[in-house]
Amino acid sequence: MKIKKITNNILLVVSKNQYDLASTFMRIQEYYESPYNNIYNKHFTLETFLDTYVKPNGKLTYFSDYCGFNVPGNIVNKFFKIFKNDLLEKEKSLLKAIRKNYKNKDDNFYVIGCYRSNELTHEIAHALYYLHRDYKSNMLKAAKRFRRIKSFSKELLDMGYRKSVLNDEIHAYNLHFKPFKSIFKYYKDKLKIKITL
Repeated sequence: MKIKKITNNILLVVSKNQYDLASTFMRIQEYYESPYNNIYNKHFTLETFLDTYVKPNGKLTYFSDYCGFNVPGNIVNKFFKIFKNDLLEKEKSLLKAIRKNYKNKDDNFYVIGCYRSNELTHEIAHALYYLHRDYKSNMLKAAKRFRRIKSFSKELLDMGYRKSVLNDEIHAYNLHFKPFKSIFKYYKDKLKIKITL
């Protein structure tokens, strides 16, 4: 695992493969936005996590389902406070890397994780949505003009996203459409963000 600063308050965790990435982020990501009420915003063990995410057919596909992860600073801080006595080794490494690269004690940062570059734009979009109010406001206005908003919201819910993150996911999944694309490009250029691992 290596950490790269995209901006002063966007930290990118790069892993060598999908399994390492998913196993590092699984509990913090699901604490943030799990569709399961016994996981979302609660302390849970690895065993509870695995038992909850196993498919009805007995298969656990979590480690191959997700290629990118994103967690806002306020969630990072809450997670590490709540789980401090129960951290997995990869979570300890993640915390150490975050603290080394973001020295402030506030919530004004964002952690994203990728193992391949084609997920990076999507994850950076989540960070901008959280960190920049005007970016979020512009994206919400753009979403009101998005014709497929109802059907796409249903698709996201069916994929396992929480209702509370739908607007953020709608914009991040649709950056190839105008005006989402124009807004993202404006902020990417303004903040001098490079889309590279």
